[in-house]
Amino acid sequence: MDGSTLSLNEYQDLAVKTDQTRIKGTNLSLPILGLFGETGSLLSEVKKKQRDSKAYDSYESGVIEEFGDALWYLAVIAAHANMRLEDIAVDFSSGSNGPLRFTHLQPQQALPLAAPTTEFARTLLKLANSVGNLANNNGEAFRTLIQPRSVLS
Repeated sequence: MDGSTLSLNEYQDLAVKTDQTRIKGTNLSLPILGLFGETGSLLSEVKKKQRDSKAYDSYESGVIEEFGDALWYLAVIAAHANMRLEDIAVDFSSGSNGPLRFTHLQPQQALPLAAPTTEFARTLLKLANSVGNLANNNGEAFRTLIQPRSVLS
């Protein structure tokens, strides 16, 4: 199975098989923190490219890697919430028959990632805002994760 034929739900099933966050607890705090971190890493790639321009030559590979990591966390969060990626992405299917595949969402074989566009940077900022809101809305879960320990224990 390669990336061109992989459906979103098949990807999610594979991601869930490698999910170690369930072992650590049943709430969403760990995968949400992971998504938050990967989103920050994506923004960092844009910052590095804007700062160092031509000297930063690993921009494309960095963006691809961080997007993959963010997608993994999104798949795991959706699974924790008993949601399927295809159901979340249904608005992007534009009439596709059968399972929603990555090629339906991104039909071109390659993306020009030589430098971040203004639109791309804005989209990442919207993503960061949404992930921040998700983390904020799940604050109760985070309190149990980072509960202060007694100095006597």
